[in-house]
Amino acid sequence: MQAAQVYRSKSEDTMPILQEVGLKSGALLTARNILRLAQLFPDCVQLSAQQELTVDVPRLFAHLGVNAHAEPIALGLKSERFELSWPGKAAARRSAMVPLDPVRLSLDEERSLEVAQTKNLFFEGDNLTVLKLMQSCYQGAIKLVYLDPPYNSGSGELVYHDKFRTRKERLGPDDSGHVHGPWCSMIYQRLLLVRQLIAANGAIFASIDEREYANLRQIMDEVMGAANFVSTLVWKKKQGGSNDSGYVVTDHEYILVYAKDITQVDLGLDLGSTPEVRDYNYCDEHGRYNLITLDKSSIRFSPALVYDIVGPDGTVYRPRLIKGKQSCWRWSAEHVAKDYNQLVFKDGKVYTKNYLKQGEKPRSLLIDSERFGRTSFGKADLQELFACCPFSYPKPVRLISYLIGLMQGTDFTVLDLFAGSGTTAQAVMECNAKDGGTRKFILVQRPEPLTAKSMSADLNCSTLSELAIERIRRAGLKLSNCTKNVRGGGTQFWADKPDVYAENGGLNDLLSSLEAQSALPQDRANLDLGVRVLSLERSAQFELSQLFTALAQLDLPFDWSFERKEQGGFTIYDYGHGAVLVCLEPKLSDSLLAALASSTQEPQYLILRQDAFATEQERHDYLELCAVLLPHTQVQLVAAESHSSREAN
Repeated sequence: MQAAQVYRSKSEDTMPILQEVGLKSGALLTARNILRLAQLFPDCVQLSAQQELTVDVPRLFAHLGVNAHAEPIALGLKSERFELSWPGKAAARRSAMVPLDPVRLSLDEERSLEVAQTKNLFFEGDNLTVLKLMQSCYQGAIKLVYLDPPYNSGSGELVYHDKFRTRKERLGPDDSGHVHGPWCSMIYQRLLLVRQLIAANGAIFASIDEREYANLRQIMDEVMGAANFVSTLVWKKKQGGSNDSGYVVTDHEYILVYAKDITQVDLGLDLGSTPEVRDYNYCDEHGRYNLITLDKSSIRFSPALVYDIVGPDGTVYRPRLIKGKQSCWRWSAEHVAKDYNQLVFKDGKVYTKNYLKQGEKPRSLLIDSERFGRTSFGKADLQELFACCPFSYPKPVRLISYLIGLMQGTDFTVLDLFAGSGTTAQAVMECNAKDGGTRKFILVQRPEPLTAKSMSADLNCSTLSELAIERIRRAGLKLSNCTKNVRGGGTQFWADKPDVYAENGGLNDLLSSLEAQSALPQDRANLDLGVRVLSLERSAQFELSQLFTALAQLDLPFDWSFERKEQGGFTIYDYGHGAVLVCLEPKLSDSLLAALASSTQEPQYLILRQDAFATEQERHDYLELCAVLLPHTQVQLVAAESHSSREAN
């Protein structure tokens, strides 16, 4: 009995499974509860080789924010479990579960685009902090997560401090903990939090190379649940030989794919891959098809699948003896009765019709450069927007577009925690431009400094986050006036006036002309090519900073539309079409509350300045009046100078 079989079972269907495991009836209720825990926290429950369900109590308490030092409990005699361990793992888990201290979150209007209406978000800051900010308002809301973390190469590249090491002198010569331990802690923390954000039908894709593949696989097995493993994709990242390797040239990377729930995941067909039409040499009113024998000896034998099928002419067919092994039908008797017209009786055999479909089941080898790109393609993507490529080893847009296309549907959110140069944002926008979708992106990137050698006259950016934001802006402006063509399974975009690119500086001229346009062309009018930049690193306008800081504390989404307007003689910010109103005037009067009370919709929250009241009595009286005129509104007072806030009623 495998752990996967336990985790994939619904709680109401666990009784026969638990009996098969060998539990006595007295333990069935406890085991059923443990299985319910496994659905919520797969890293806390495991089925051992001795067929024992084990709960790691300290780990479960860490998820709940409770400090506990109890030993793991089990339904059997032993509590040992198979898992990856390293120095600092427990501390990393505790750190991930520590509640977030109040933070200052600023909306940067100057660097944003279409800021009032866009659903796209870019967080400038530490992704662990952002993940904690998102826990309440985005739980179960992300359908696709893409991770391209630092590969722990020790190269000291510009993107991250890509050298996770501890002091070697404190460790033995054969101890690799100083090499892998800190990196494992870093990724483990983030996976524990990101799992809570993934929708039940969602999936996570994680890029990695040889250095940490084995560790990442075990960590994701633990956090996501081994039963939810989908596949390891192998991407050919470069073409031709190389002298930078030891004995073997490494020209591939891995992409680990896990579902949130393998029974619900919305992974679809690879629509860019079409079977050879010549292999489908029959045709009827439903389209082209080929034939597949109904009896197979390669599937698991079941006596219930051995029965007589009577053909149209009265001939009786039974599963054949194939190479000395008794075969059985692939369909049940009920299925045959229901879809009898899909059977073909020919040459003494029974066949089913296999129709030509649009797309095929995805394959694990991503080697077609035209479809999936190479690292050099990623550089070319940047060079189309900038005069240089200020980023080492960027992922190609077509690779990320392919991963996005594997998820069914065209209206969902994509989260990228290690945004780098912003490839994922461009891929989301291009996918929407191709099929008219309304996908959204949330990107997170620290303001890592760019090296001097990566700078150019065309690049007015000093940090990687600034580069990603500028890339999103330029890619969006380019798409707003582009035609599209599909070739080689990928989407290629170019300007309606391609001669603009012929001259030096032509791209900047095009961008300037596009910015001057007031609206997108009609066929692009539904595209969201904007981005709302939210920074943990720098302050912006006071009102917007206080607004989004308060949103973080109120557990409200960060992508609702907002507008400035006048109400009762005061300037207010309307966030979420009246759900949240913010007035940060230094002096308030009763006319504001009277105007709000006369509105058709009462706000859920009203945010005011704490120092807008001269005395404590004045503040008390104002809040009393608010309770009368706006009985369903919660007032939030924010400090003008400090970054703290407190609930008033």
